[in-house]
Amino acid sequence: MRVSYTFELPMGHRLHRHKGKCRFLHGHNYLITVTLHGAIEPTSGMIIDFHELKEACRTVFDEYDHAFCLEEGDPFFTLHPNLDELNIKILDVPPTAENLAVLWRDELIVTLKAHERSVHVDVHETRDCAAHT
Repeated sequence: MRVSYTFELPMGHRLHRHKGKCRFLHGHNYLITVTLHGAIEPTSGMIIDFHELKEACRTVFDEYDHAFCLEEGDPFFTLHPNLDELNIKILDVPPTAENLAVLWRDELIVTLKAHERSVHVDVHETRDCAAHT
């Protein structure tokens, strides 16, 4: 059985080593679906309470809401002395949909203590383009 929660996350990023348009500062309204696979717990009749799933997602994603993600070493982030003031998140990997999906999946596994359930994250950068863990 699987259950999911889908929400929208406005966030910017830049891929400074990319040859195409993604090397420019830009943003997306990411559509993110978090899916849990697991057995239905007989007493509750659920894999997880949807409220618990939503709260876990809020815990992980609130810090990215209206943030801007850059890769460590991007020359842009050296231009401003206070990154927190600008809500800039520095990642150790390029902030692609693929890397964000893996990062967020790993954070959700810890937040949900999902040792008996598998967690999958789908990150739609646009209507047409998505990464799936």
